[in-house]
Amino acid sequence: MNRWCLLVLVLFTGDAFAGRTDSLQRVLSGLPNDTSRLPVLKQLVDALQHQRPDSALPYAKAYLVMADGQGTARQRAVARSQEGLVHLLRGRHAEALPLFLDALGRFEALGEERAAAMLHGNIAAVYRKEGREREALAELLRAQRTFDRIGDVFWSAGISEELANTYAALGMADSADHWFERTITIMDRVGGGQHVIDTRRAQAELWQGRGSVERALQLYTKALSAAEALGEQELVARVLRDRGVLFSTAGRTPEAANDLQRALDIVARGGFDAMRMEVHEALSEHHRRLHQADSAVWHLQRSMAWRDSLFSRENSLRIADLQARYDLARKDADLEHQRTLLAQGRTQLIAALALAGILLLVVMALWRARALRRDHLAQLNEKHGQVKEALAEKELLLRELQHRVKNNLQTVSSLLRLQTRGDLEPAARQAIEEANARVKSMVLVHQDLYRDGQLTAVDMHAYLPKLGEALLRSHGSQDRVQLTWAIDDLRLDVDSAIPIGLIVNELITNALKHAFPEESRGSIRVELRDQGEALQLSVRDDGVGLEPTASTERDVEHGLGLVGTFAGSLEAEWQVSGGPGTTVTMRMRNFARA
Repeated sequence: MNRWCLLVLVLFTGDAFAGRTDSLQRVLSGLPNDTSRLPVLKQLVDALQHQRPDSALPYAKAYLVMADGQGTARQRAVARSQEGLVHLLRGRHAEALPLFLDALGRFEALGEERAAAMLHGNIAAVYRKEGREREALAELLRAQRTFDRIGDVFWSAGISEELANTYAALGMADSADHWFERTITIMDRVGGGQHVIDTRRAQAELWQGRGSVERALQLYTKALSAAEALGEQELVARVLRDRGVLFSTAGRTPEAANDLQRALDIVARGGFDAMRMEVHEALSEHHRRLHQADSAVWHLQRSMAWRDSLFSRENSLRIADLQARYDLARKDADLEHQRTLLAQGRTQLIAALALAGILLLVVMALWRARALRRDHLAQLNEKHGQVKEALAEKELLLRELQHRVKNNLQTVSSLLRLQTRGDLEPAARQAIEEANARVKSMVLVHQDLYRDGQLTAVDMHAYLPKLGEALLRSHGSQDRVQLTWAIDDLRLDVDSAIPIGLIVNELITNALKHAFPEESRGSIRVELRDQGEALQLSVRDDGVGLEPTASTERDVEHGLGLVGTFAGSLEAEWQVSGGPGTTVTMRMRNFARA
């Protein structure tokens, strides 16, 4: 039952007297059998209906009998509304509905529009519980018209939200959106800041469920601005968590990581432990989508740890509540003892029974808490085992994949090498050898992945020098050309490492072929710097510079054309400069760290 219908249902109840039913029963037993019993009967119903609705039912029925026999017309209407409430709280919708309908007719006959409108809301609540959404819609619209006419802003906002929820259940998103907006407009007018934010979140969830990602993001952003203006940090964290989850499911990784990390920082500073558990769970799911198993497991473990902490805290609060009830029972017993010595024996017996009952409740609560914790730990262990098993299987499959890719690339390299042994034109032989060098640059990546067991992480500090040495050997230049390196400690994803390796391959190959003619000596320096949001690659030689012959010009253009192709996948900006020698500088933004 949602918060608005619950308010409707308690329309005709008084203040609750939970924990005081014994004194109310004593008062009731001393009253004559007339309408003076009605207020006490109502208080007993109030005290019992939410915690023990079955115990409240006899008093509700007694109220109805007394009201029908001696009460006013309004008390008879209240009696039916009150008993209908008890049945609804017991989950007996079929028994609640005729009582609400009867009460509605009586209030309409009395001309009490506001009470009648609230009962339309009650009836709508029953219809929604039974899945009769269209009938609920008709009742809510009747209630809405009345509240608008009499100017009851608070209830108008509540029924507007119920209309939004009902239209959403019927799949009528545009109508639901209209009523959500109307609810927000009303609550803005009366200063219901937190409720505005909750309504925005519900509205965003509606469009998120219908796949309208941009509309949902707009609504979450509005809710975030409102929460920040209100200064409610827990609400800010909750909206950030919701928007971060949406970003994650939409594949917008940077925005998702930013929102979820902001939410985690806020709940950590504010000590919002229940919310912290939810944010860690969302981060675990986000890393799982990115196939980052270690981070996903870490956040899942943190979520479980906070869940255990909250579980223990709830048990402590439950025991403290039982202790408070015990203290209250003893205080009542002492007061009763002071009032009359004649009832001393009876009072002591009641106190002893109350103590025994409370101790029994404590024992049962502790036993249940232990059983729940044992079941919870078993579920956690099972889930953790499943995650570890899935991770191990994934690593095995990925290792096998890297091994097969390496073997296949080596096979291609061998075929290319065999092709060069034939009677070929020099240009054809050179083209095949260059293609083979490119294949070998990719072989090195997968060979290191398989050998080192990293599976997806390429150590650029180790990979690029090995690639350069292989190129020197293949061109027979190791005795006359010196390669120097300045590579930052950087680990990249395979999809980023391979194009960078191919770019370095082309640039070193061009330098070896054209920068040092007639067996001249020289040096090539390669630098790869990590600048945070970008990588800076520089390949510089001290050779003859950019003055190629006609045949050499074609080779250089071809090599730089390939560099441009590979650079495009990295969203790189690059330039070639000369004198002395040649320098190619490239700034890459589209890369992924491992």
